[in-house]
Amino acid sequence: MELAINGDSLHINLNWKEKLAAISGSLTIPLTHITSVDLDYPRIPNGIRLPGSYLPGLVAAGTYYTRKGKEFWCVIKKKNILRIELKDEFYSRLILGLDNNKSWKETLDSTFPA
Repeated sequence: MELAINGDSLHINLNWKEKLAAISGSLTIPLTHITSVDLDYPRIPNGIRLPGSYLPGLVAAGTYYTRKGKEFWCVIKKKNILRIELKDEFYSRLILGLDNNKSWKETLDSTFPA
């Protein structure tokens, strides 16, 4: 998975394995729709998965319907969690597995108005 900020949007480009597991394509989110970014979240999705994949300890990917809203998960193996809270989007939350989650949190935090 590759993240990039182009203009005023965050682009989340999934590789072919992630697209297959999540049964989804890449995502583009306006930076103004990001309300918060954090590094912690349970490693196990809690909700109804539709569509997507789940293999304990290996893959949690796809759309999960939870009490907190509709979440997009793409955590493969034991990557570090980056949780992105959204407003006015199809998903209320993105749960991404990244090696460089701390640097992306800092980058996204810097886009919020002071």
